[in-house]
Amino acid sequence: MDAKLVAWERPLRKSDLEHLGAAAPTGDILGVYVPLEVKDELVASGKHGYFTTPHFNGYAAILVAMKTMNITELKRLLAFACVARAARPPKARRATRGRARGNRHGSKAAKA
Repeated sequence: MDAKLVAWERPLRKSDLEHLGAAAPTGDILGVYVPLEVKDELVASGKHGYFTTPHFNGYAAILVAMKTMNITELKRLLAFACVARAARPPKARRATRGRARGNRHGSKAAKA
């Protein structure tokens, strides 16, 4: 099985702070993989701790403000993320189209 990232520390960027304004959480922020439909449900639920920014539009991840997150709920979210990430089919490998290893120009031989 390929290693798949489930959660990562994600400090807020300047653009995130500008977008969130006074509502920007302080403290540690965790990015967590969740399917897009779950992300939409969590953001719409209005539960404390879950949010997103324009940077994550269309991306299957939710941001979690650790200061306001209940530890039991965080454990559930991380367990769900692990299962969801493992169940996701792997991306199709891109065909090499005749490219030899180390040959950036395809299968054509280099001219002498």
